[in-house]
Amino acid sequence: MVKTEVTYNLPKATDKEGMFFKQKVTDNTGKPLPKFIKVTMLSMGEISLTITPDSNKLVGQYLVQVTLDDLYSTPFVGYFKIIVDDPLISKHTKSGKGLKEELVSNDTSKQRVNII
Repeated sequence: MVKTEVTYNLPKATDKEGMFFKQKVTDNTGKPLPKFIKVTMLSMGEISLTITPDSNKLVGQYLVQVTLDDLYSTPFVGYFKIIVDDPLISKHTKSGKGLKEELVSNDTSKQRVNII
């Protein structure tokens, strides 16, 4: 189990007419994000994500959808990707008939979270 926490503040959003707008953060299908991704609405147009993958089972890519809607115009929908890297470091060595993967370290402190 790893306890790597990353906090990411989304760029601040504003409505050009200064209107109130709804903010919603989901996965790319509109469903809630996995529990290890906590969404905090800081204020109008300010959203923070706290990402705490605590298991190697969470390694993967997560597409996040942000929807901003002032109820008068077409909603803005934007996407970005969260990537939780595999904490295992491996190297490839040749062995007879092909390529053999050899485990070098299982240091789970190497787990990384990238936001693209």
